[in-house]
Amino acid sequence: MNFGQPLRESIATDADSFATQVLSAGEPVVLRDVAQHWPAVQAARRGDIGAYLKRLDRGARCDLLVGDPAIGGRFFYDEGMRGFNFARRDATISAVVDQLTAVTAAAARGEPVPSLAAQATQAADAVPQFAVENPAPFPGIGAAPRLWLNNVVTVAAHNDASRNLAVVVAGRRRFTVFAPEDGELLYPGPIEFSPAGRPISLVDFARPDLDRYPRFREAMARARFAELEPGDAIYLPYMWWHHVQSLAPINLLANYWWNEVAAPLPGLDLFDLIVHARIAFSAASPEQRHAWRAMLGQALAEGALPQEIPADRRGILGGIGDAARRALRARLAAMLSQ
Repeated sequence: MNFGQPLRESIATDADSFATQVLSAGEPVVLRDVAQHWPAVQAARRGDIGAYLKRLDRGARCDLLVGDPAIGGRFFYDEGMRGFNFARRDATISAVVDQLTAVTAAAARGEPVPSLAAQATQAADAVPQFAVENPAPFPGIGAAPRLWLNNVVTVAAHNDASRNLAVVVAGRRRFTVFAPEDGELLYPGPIEFSPAGRPISLVDFARPDLDRYPRFREAMARARFAELEPGDAIYLPYMWWHHVQSLAPINLLANYWWNEVAAPLPGLDLFDLIVHARIAFSAASPEQRHAWRAMLGQALAEGALPQEIPADRRGILGGIGDAARRALRARLAAMLSQ
């Protein structure tokens, strides 16, 4: 099913054009052939990506999701949302390659096969030479690659509290993306209980139940999409929702997550503050929630600097220096530890 309009494409080729044409746009952008020179992409085009990865494998274990053939590649909740419709295993990259090779052969014979996905594997641990041989397409990203190796699977729409540059190395991937403000149209599931640590859309994009999820019709109209081949990349800005379908028997993606905004506390990101807010306001009345929603909106609004307050008395409303930030973090840490 096609959604909305095709994603914008850019011909950025270096760090400067990436910054001016892509990062500054504030929207997802597709970059064609930016990694066509990668040895890994060339190996994939020859059909040798499995052998390439096995050569680099150093034996570290990675997180492998295994789903029954009945799930049709859609990693999701189980019936009743008490658990998930897949199991977690740990395996080396070489073992994952061998399993994908075996299920590809079985699928060619018409046999039902499991869904397999090694998710967010740190390349530096599992295949440390990968980043050396296949450097980030644009210098200055400041992030190490993670690898996503799988067969035909679907990752439900979700968002990440970071910028994301994702490079298709092998196979094909279809991205369907939505702006942060469209999240309510996607019917996100639980915050603290999800397959991968982030809320996911409850809508099955392949068979959307518009009677149950009527707002999703508007999401379909607003969506943007693109299909990527080996060597292509997509840039996803901070907190944009993305639904990802892997379409080939063997797919490999390398992605880079980075964020210029430091975590408010070590080990605590901005998303965790939502969880804390839900706890803090769990007993609040509708009137109190309404009042605090307005105050939080004012505090986060651009141009909220109170000019009528003397500059040296604005406190955190006038900007937070390093010393003040450290003091406030220490105070928050002490409060949260009680």
